[in-house]
Amino acid sequence: MTRFLLLAGRLLRKSPSDCAWALWMAAWIAAGACVVRLTSVPRALRLLVKRPRGRNPWSAATVERRIEILDALVDAWKRSPLPVSPTCWERALVLQRILASGGVRSDVVLGVRASARGPEGHAWLERDGEPVHEARAVDYRPIYRAAALVFVFVLAFAGGAAAQAPPAVEYSLTLANERVTLAAKDKPTREILLDLQKRLELPIRFSAAVGAQRISADWVRVPLDTALRRLAPQVFVDSLHDGAHPDGRRQAIHLTAADEPPPPTPGERAGAMILSGAVDDTGEPIDAPPAPEPRDPDDGPLLRVAFDTDRISVKAREQPAAVILAEIAVAAGVPFTPRGGFDPQPISVAFSGAPPEMLPGLIPVPGVAVLVRHDLGGAPSRLLEVRYGVAGR
Repeated sequence: MTRFLLLAGRLLRKSPSDCAWALWMAAWIAAGACVVRLTSVPRALRLLVKRPRGRNPWSAATVERRIEILDALVDAWKRSPLPVSPTCWERALVLQRILASGGVRSDVVLGVRASARGPEGHAWLERDGEPVHEARAVDYRPIYRAAALVFVFVLAFAGGAAAQAPPAVEYSLTLANERVTLAAKDKPTREILLDLQKRLELPIRFSAAVGAQRISADWVRVPLDTALRRLAPQVFVDSLHDGAHPDGRRQAIHLTAADEPPPPTPGERAGAMILSGAVDDTGEPIDAPPAPEPRDPDDGPLLRVAFDTDRISVKAREQPAAVILAEIAVAAGVPFTPRGGFDPQPISVAFSGAPPEMLPGLIPVPGVAVLVRHDLGGAPSRLLEVRYGVAGR
């Protein structure tokens, strides 16, 4: 009690405004403790969680100061002999109201985890799917059903001495903000990947060996790339890079076992062949006169392209972009797909040892796109296709 009173006295002398806020927080802590004992947690949330204020939002420094007062109040209150001791539930409630008063939207999340002492519940705040203002990592599984919420937190507030663990979830999968939450017990990987394919809305191709594996998992907000690597030893992601999406947009995901070869490229699947030179009516290549050696005078056209270990080097002067890109595709042994209109204006570019995904940014014309395969195991990116004249899929 002495510590509690000393804190109140210091706040009153230093800042009456902070003292008033501390009293406001104490009132809401007490209100939350009472409401949750009289009703269910979901109903308490509906009654007490506040909508964000749209006008005159607080500065970040003001919000941080309010949170410092809240944490100091909770710490002093827990050390005092007062009959009601704040829990994570009351702190999360008051913290949500502080942020809402400052114009910041956040959600109260309730979760549970198993421990040697039985089930443990926790309440925290999330903003845009990420925990905020938490002193430690949140490794609890969020619970989405109202009945489970009531069960877990009634036991928590009653002391949990005789609590029994809630029934294990056989399977659930959620995908939010590129993070996977998965609960599975001896589930075939094939079924998990088909479910994930629907949520991502893009093809996921996997070998029979990968699909036949069975997974038991308890993941909470695992990054998507990490989750894929847990499901298969080799993971490849085909991404389309263009001017609008320099970081790439996923087009397909491939998973293979450790002893299996990499998945075929689109050209290999179609049995495509890339031929250079003229072709007669029989389909056989005919000999063409050798091209003259490129000259490198001080001025005049020039085109040199090298492709080595998935790195591209180009020196071009007064060449149309379509010619440069076609030559890159030939050097890399990948398809060149022209679409739409071309800009015939000659350009000059020079770069060396560039990864394929950087190509749209290095050729200074609109409509350049490349399909690139990324190995999540860390191997260099692989160029699959060069496109020109379209920036979308």
